[in-house]
Order: sequence, then structure tokens, then C-alpha cells
Amino acid sequence: MFDSLKIEPNIQTYGTLISGFLNDFNDLNSAESAFNEMIYKHSLSSPTVHIYTNLIQGYINHGKFQLADQLYFKLLQNNFPTTATFNILIGGYSKANNLDKAKQYYNEMIRLGVNPSSSTYKILIDGYLVSKNMFDASQIYDDMIKANFIPIEPDLKRLCQIIEQWRSRQSNINQVLKEK
Repeated sequence: MFDSLKIEPNIQTYGTLISGFLNDFNDLNSAESAFNEMIYKHSLSSPTVHIYTNLIQGYINHGKFQLADQLYFKLLQNNFPTTATFNILIGGYSKANNLDKAKQYYNEMIRLGVNPSSSTYKILIDGYLVSKNMFDASQIYDDMIKANFIPIEPDLKRLCQIIEQWRSRQSNINQVLKEK
């Protein structure tokens, strides 16, 4: 890729190139080629978490979830995933209606001590609400409360209000059933 230019690329050069291929041209094949060239041809040090995360996003965007998972496990060998890495995986699986896998990545995130963000909670709660799974949406809400996370973002606040309203109705239904 760089041979004709007679320059020696570094990790930042490849990171910019991969990001450009994915974000500007939606060209996963070229991004993969650049990634592989970086590792195998130039034997550069381990890709940064940002490079891994960009390529994982590319795989998710193209529906190549198995490749995204494989790359995530390669990332773990040399780097530590960020909240952004997990949000991409959780969001991708949630949009693909694979909430079990999204929840696995959420649990992995917690296990590794990576703090969920407003986006993390919003993605999961919204996914569960869309799939009409109020119980699991409520569990994520509980996790958020236990973590002392205060929702500030309007969309997340709205989702939390939906859960609180559902809980209130459930409580009212249970009260009526007890009275009978």
C-alpha cells in the first residue's frame, strides 16, 4: 500500500487509513487489507484499541458479527476494551435483535470493570423495550440505579420513566389481585 510512496507508515498512519476507509468510504475490504498489512507486512506493534474498535464497528455495520467477536478476542490479547468498544458490540447485537449476546457483552464489560455510559444503558433498555421484554429492561434499570448512575440524557430519562410507569402499573395490578 505504501511501497510506491517510499514512506514507512507507523501505527497512527494505519489507524487514520483504516478509519478513513470505514468512516468516509464504507470500504471494509480496504480497511481489512490495511489492518492485515500493518500487522503482517510491517510487523508494527499491536494495533491500538481505537484501531480495533474501528474495525469491530466496520464488521458490525456490515453484519459480520462473528468477525467482530473474533477481533474483540484479539483485542483482549494486547489491549483493554473501552466503553466505546463495548457500546459498539452491545449496540450492534441489540439492533440485530440478539439481546442475549448484547447482554453477554454488557456482563463482560461489568466483569472487566469498564463503566457503562449513558449510551450503554440506553442501548440495552431500548432494545429490551422494543422487544417487549420489560423484565430485562427493568433489570438494566436496576443495575444503573445500583451503580449510582443518574440519567441526564433526555432519551434515557424517557426510557427510565417508561420502566417506572410499568412498575407502578405492575404494583397496582398486584394490589388488586391481593384484594380479591
